[in-house]
Amino acid sequence: IFSFADTGYYLIMAQAWWDFLADATEQSSYITIDGSLAGASYVGLSRGFGGSSGNYSTGREGANCHTLIKISTTATDKIKLSFSTAPASTTLKLQGNTITSFTAMTFIKLSS
Repeated sequence: IFSFADTGYYLIMAQAWWDFLADATEQSSYITIDGSLAGASYVGLSRGFGGSSGNYSTGREGANCHTLIKISTTATDKIKLSFSTAPASTTLKLQGNTITSFTAMTFIKLSS
């Protein structure tokens, strides 16, 4: 969960890269930038899709999405990245390491 030190307009970009570990038949996978404004429940602000069709024993997919948001209250406005598959699956593994941003978010403040 990400919070903000300053109010203003932000461009938020997210990307994810994942591996199919086994039996990834007909998977629909996606990442979502979720936002909670003024302490409300999280809602999806942007979604990026990836997936497979067929019978893969191993493979790799990725997705990206972005959104523009106005942060009005630094104490209660929050952002998070979520990852989901349909049908629900344990055969996918998000990728990343400390050197390369395979699964990451970027925040750019555009104005106050």
